[in-house]
Order: sequence, then C-alpha cells, then structure tokens
Amino acid sequence: SMFTLTYDKFRIDGDLRSWYDDDAAQIIDHETFVKTFGSDAHLVVVIHNNEGIIDSTSLRSIRRITEALRKISHITQVYSLSNAPYIGVDPQKSSEIIIENLIPPDSLLTPGLLKTITERVQHSDGLLSRLLSDDLKTSLIIGKLDDLQLSNDASRALVAEARSILDAEQIETGLRYLIHGSPVLRLAFVDIAKEDITRFTPAVFITALLLLLLAFRSWYAALLPIIVIMLTTATIFCLYLLLGLSINNFTATIPVFILAIGIADSVHIFWIWRLYRQHGYSNDKAIAYSLRKNTFPAFLTTATTFIGFGTLLISDVVPLRILGMAIAASSVIAFVYSTVYIPSFLAWRDPAVKVRYPSHSTELSSQQDRLYIHYIRLLMRYYRPIITTTAVLTLIMAAGIFFVRIDTDTIKMFPADMPVRTDLAFIQKNLTGPVTLEVMVDTQVEGGVYDPLFLKKAEQFSMGLIEKDPAIRHIFSPVDLLKRMHSVFNDGKKEHYLIPEQRDVIEQYFTMYAYAMPQGSSLSEHIDSDERSIRLSVRLDVLTSAQNLEIIEWIKSWWHRHGYSATVNGKVALSAYLNTETSRTMTYSVSLNITIIALLFFLLFRKLSPVIFALLPNIIPLLAVVGMMGWLGVSIDMGLITSIVIVLGVAMDATIYFVVKYRRALAKGKSIEEALVYMLTYTGISNILSTLILISSLSLLTFSQFTPNVEFGYITLFALSISLLTDLIVLPALLIFWHKRTEHRESLSR
Repeated sequence: SMFTLTYDKFRIDGDLRSWYDDDAAQIIDHETFVKTFGSDAHLVVVIHNNEGIIDSTSLRSIRRITEALRKISHITQVYSLSNAPYIGVDPQKSSEIIIENLIPPDSLLTPGLLKTITERVQHSDGLLSRLLSDDLKTSLIIGKLDDLQLSNDASRALVAEARSILDAEQIETGLRYLIHGSPVLRLAFVDIAKEDITRFTPAVFITALLLLLLAFRSWYAALLPIIVIMLTTATIFCLYLLLGLSINNFTATIPVFILAIGIADSVHIFWIWRLYRQHGYSNDKAIAYSLRKNTFPAFLTTATTFIGFGTLLISDVVPLRILGMAIAASSVIAFVYSTVYIPSFLAWRDPAVKVRYPSHSTELSSQQDRLYIHYIRLLMRYYRPIITTTAVLTLIMAAGIFFVRIDTDTIKMFPADMPVRTDLAFIQKNLTGPVTLEVMVDTQVEGGVYDPLFLKKAEQFSMGLIEKDPAIRHIFSPVDLLKRMHSVFNDGKKEHYLIPEQRDVIEQYFTMYAYAMPQGSSLSEHIDSDERSIRLSVRLDVLTSAQNLEIIEWIKSWWHRHGYSATVNGKVALSAYLNTETSRTMTYSVSLNITIIALLFFLLFRKLSPVIFALLPNIIPLLAVVGMMGWLGVSIDMGLITSIVIVLGVAMDATIYFVVKYRRALAKGKSIEEALVYMLTYTGISNILSTLILISSLSLLTFSQFTPNVEFGYITLFALSISLLTDLIVLPALLIFWHKRTEHRESLSR
C-alpha cells in the first residue's frame, strides 16, 4: 500500500520558488529581501463600479471587505481606500497638518464628504496610484500574506474564504469583483498539473493501445508495449515517492515522455519476433533472433537517450533537471523491461502466429518487400534532387533561428481566456500594471536612506525608469510620501513638492508620519529597521520575460553606476531570471546531444564522412523545429526545450536502428540496394509505427490548459513528422550518395 499510485500521495508544487535551488543567487537575494521587508506575496481584490468608486455603496463595500480579509488566516495586513492615509492641511485651521484615514466612518459618507474625498484623491497622485484608477471607477484591496510559500491546502482555503466574501458582496451591491494574487496563481499551476496528469496520461496510453491494436490486430501486440511503459512509469513514480520529489506542470507529463522514449524498443522486439514466427520459426528461435537483432541497437538508443536527457542535469532550473533525471532513468528501466519482460511473456504464453512466408528462408521477407525494392530503386534514381531540395528547405527553415525569442514568463503559460489571465488584463486596462518588480537598494550606510543626495537619486531613478518604458505604470516610493509631507508643511505649494535639502528635516517628516499614520500603513515595508535600505515597488504591464529581464538589468546597472547596489525581486523577477538559464540549458543540452551522436556514429563507421551523413537526419528536424518557431514568432520556453530534446532522442533512435541494420547488411556482402531493403524490412514498419503512435498520442497535449504543453504538442507533432520523413527519405538518399562516392574513389584508386 506504500506505493499505491494515488494522486494524494504526490506533492504538487505550484510555487515559482521551487524552480530554483535553495542556494541559487536569485533565491538568496529574494530571501534577503523578504527578511528585510517581509513577504511580497499578496491576495489582490479588484472592485469595479461603472458609476465611480467614490460613492457610499462602493466605499462601504471596500470597508467591509477590508475588515473581513483581516480575519482570514495568513493575511497580516490589508491595504485599501478605507485605511489609506491622507496628508493635508485642515481647511478650518490652515496651520494644522492632518494625517488621517482618507475615508471616514461609513455613517459620515454624506454627499458633501464624498465630494471632499474625490478632491483629496485627485491631489494624492503619488500615494493612491496603486489603489485607485485614474477614472475613479476601479479600486484594489491588497492583502499581505505572512508566508511566501503557503501550502496548497492553505492557499485553497484562503482563496475559498475570500471568494465567499466577494460572492456575498456581489449579491448585496451588484458591483464587479475579481480576485488575484500569489495564492490564485499558485492554485492555477497546481490545478492544471492535476488536470494534465489525470486527463492526458490515460488518454495517451489508450490512444497508443488502440493504434497498436489496429496495426497488429492482436491484443498481445497492443498490450505488451503498453505494459512495459506502465511498469516503467510506476517504477519512476515509486522512486518519486521514496525521494520525496514534488510534481509540477512540467514533470506532470512524465508518463507521456516515458511513452515517447520507451515504446520503440518494445515495438521493434515484438515486430521482429512476429516476422520470424510468420516465417515458420519456433517461438524460442523467434525470441532469440529478435533479441539478437534488436538488443544492440536498443542498447545504443538507451545509452544515447540516457546521456541526452542526462544533459538536462546541468540546468539550474529544478523542473528541467528533475525531468531529465526521470526520463534518463526511464530509458534504462524501459530497456530492461523491454528486453526481459516481453521475451519472458512470449516464452511463457507462446502466442499463435499464422505462417505467411516460406519456412526457414535465409533472409526474412514480408509482404512489403516488393514495395521496398521499388521504393529504394526510386531513391537511387533521384537521390541527388532529394538531397538538394532538402538542403534548400532546411536552410530556409533554419533562417528563422535568427528570429527566435526565449520567454519564460509564467503568466503567459496560461491560455488568454483563462481567468488568471483575463483578470490580469482587466487590472492592466482599468487600473495599473498588474505585476510588480520589487527593487531593494542598499545605501551601505546605517541611516543612509535619510541622505538627501540618495533620495534625489531615488527620484531620478523613478523618473528615468518611467521615461525608459511606457510599460512602467507607477513606482511606489517613500520619496513620494516625503515630497507630499514637505509640500503640506509649506502651505501645500507645488514649488515645495520636492525633497528637502536638510537631513534632519527628512528624519522629522518620516518620524512624524510614523507616529501619526493610520492603521494599516507602515513605513517598515519600505525602509528597513537599520534605515540603510529602501524598497521601491515598480508596477508594470505584463511583458515578455526578455523585456522584464532588460528592465531588471537596466535597474541594476543604473544603481551600480551611481554608487549603490540594488537587487530586483518578486515573482516577475524570478520568472525573468529563468530566461538566461533556459537559453544556457538549450545550448549546452543540444550541443552535448549532437556531440554524443557524432561519437556514436564514428564508432560505428570508423570514418568521418559517413558520420556527417548520419548526423544530418538528426540535425534537420532540430533546425526545422527551431527555425519554424522563429518564423511563426513562437517563443522558446522550458516546455519547448523538452520538445527539442525529445525530438533529438526519437530521431536519433530511429537513425540508430536504420544505420545498425544497414551496416549489418553491408557486412554480409550485400549490395547497396539489398542493404537498404534489408534495413527497411527489419526496421521500416516498426519505426513508422512507433513514430505514428507518438504523433497521435502527443497531439493530445494540444488540448491542455497549460500553454507550454500545448506548444509542446504542436511542435513535437511537426518535428516527429519531419523526423520520420527524414529517416525514410533523406537518410537512404545520403547513404546512397556516400556509397556511390566511396565506390567512385575506389575505382579511381584502382
């Protein structure tokens, strides 16, 4: 019962932090930020009133929600219009400074007071930009969470309680309410991971089973490869349980990847066994011959797959590393099950197979032999145009590589019509930038945040960043509060809306505000306890991770040029930092894969020129896939990196089976035509069948709600089709070219 594969036994992790190692520089910086200023995780509620938020119905609703959210577990503070601070001059006593709540108690919301509140809001541009839209129709309520990494259950309970509050408000007021934030995003990842593994794993297995049944018209043939894959999957998940690993949106599809890399060996072993039985061989001899024909190429494909996916272990992106480890181990486990379980089962059951060909002929034949002969002769006639056409098309497709973009933005991993995306789009359109970059600037000196020169640098930074990119909607900074205080203490004149020149005046303003500030406001979230570091919250629109990374690098370099150090934190930053590592992983993994293939083929041929010809069928699908993504404007993310590695693995496996059989035929003294027919006889149908099963099965992922899985499905479908055509057409054409070139050189030497 310990290894029962029920979903409850697996820990599904939807937290972006889990994509990094604990000692990653980005995580260390983020934890330093959290220790200094507290968690940056929030629950966000949006209220929209087409008639305007500054009315009694909306403001009373905001107050009720604010008070209700405070009572929810894990919410430590709530910021809203109901507790937003107002700094101004008492209209009755112009010499008296007011620091109070913007919104008074509900009972005082008279028409005259609502007008006064509207006027106050319109003069509080710096302070209220993050809570209220310019048209005064949309407002935010922000609940700060005490824990950046709430458990799934805690997140679900928190969101459910908040939704129940909003449902009651919606019934009472008829206003529009949305909910977003860290726990909502986390649950979106978790729920999609659950859906993918529970929906697509059975669907993929059933599809493969039906296709095998249709191809072989035998339950034995259909069930044996599926059982091998299921045993491999069960073994891997048992290891997951023992190691305490978590599942996320990338590793949730491990069974699909296992099917992709594990089904070929099973199909090849069963296909050759059946072919020998159709020639009248006994069951024992058919098993022995099948193992003799397939064990070596199966071992080679397993070794290359193991090493190929093992290259993902170099990645600093934890899900990619775990996926690489799981698939590498799966390739070995699937090889063992294929070469041990299937022969054992066939020896035990001795399935009956109808004899269809002459008994004990020197070479196997099949009903496709005549077709193979005509096909190979056709290739031998037109191999040059085939190679030329392929080269031209490949170059055209490969040119798209120059337009490839890498994008690891987590928000765009969801469909555009999913609430987690549509709600963000609503916030962006009606209020402000829905995502935040948290900038922590260290002055290196205790009390340094009160230095007028530093605060002026912070002001210059904010102005420069907003001018740099229109996607920067607002930068919330204590500098805004300071300038407002200075203006108020100087009769509210605009010429005094600036940073004071005297350090002691600055300290007095901040101290005065800290003592008089309303409940829910806190300077400690923006100035640390040593008064050495300052927090600047940059609100911006949803951008690509490359654009976010450009902004992050600009921020860091700006502060560095001005003599300070700055780190950029938050979920948007963590997502953007994945861009660099994703690019590195793809470059290293693909390069290492190709190097391994080259070494393998060099060992097989012992010459360099045939190695190049054998490599091309594996490189062509890769160039076609990446190039097509560039032409279509599809960004590379972690899902597509796994697609590229899968495509390389499948293409390499098919090529190895073809080349091993081809070399074996030549070693027997066969002509080039006979060797190619031999190659297709022993591997043609099984390669076609296994690839078609993968294409049909993996295409189901296009129905996923997780965008990287959808793109993985489409890209893999295209790439495997190119790979199959390349192995069936281009590889024989290249082998013919190489053979004729070798014959020509030998004739000249004679």
